Amino acid sequence: MQIAHTAGLPTERGGVSGGSAILIPPGWRVDREEEIIPGRIVLAVIQDRYSIIGLILAYLHPQSKGDELRELVKWMKSNKVDYPLYISGDFNQADVAFPEAWNDLLIYAKVTDTQPNLPTEYIAAAQIDVLIAAHRRHHLSGHYQLTATFTVRPCVKSDMKDPIHQTIPSDVFCPGRTEADPN
Repeated sequence: MQIAHTAGLPTERGGVSGGSAILIPPGWRVDREEEIIPGRIVLAVIQDRYSIIGLILAYLHPQSKGDELRELVKWMKSNKVDYPLYISGDFNQADVAFPEAWNDLLIYAKVTDTQPNLPTEYIAAAQIDVLIAAHRRHHLSGHYQLTATFTVRPCVKSDMKDPIHQTIPSDVFCPGRTEADPN
């Protein structure tokens, strides 16, 4: 397993704040990893045999979320993204506090805010299945761990004239039947 990450930042009281990590499962490889905002936002562009996708994981600190959101928008404006992009993380309600910057992010990233209700019409038409789950690891402090699982569906040819759609005659192949026992 590979990991794309940005380490947490030291706090004034000697602790650590933030940090984001994306776990990349076997079968995928990291094409590019970038700390968009150190300690806060990381990008992983990953590839398997069929697809390239970009994953951005963010943690916006409650006291600096506006500045960090605007910095992410600035990054999106200045970087060409020519692959499907998925953005997730803990935005600490930056969408409510800074709606104009949030809308800019959606426009420049070319993403849909699912809030976290995934619209089935987008998923059904996509070549990728997404499963998001919340784990109550730190529920006493009000924190949940979110995991997103992406399953890529290969493209299917829909042309009925394609040989893959031709019907195999029943006398050519019958499971369990051998030439020695034609009946």
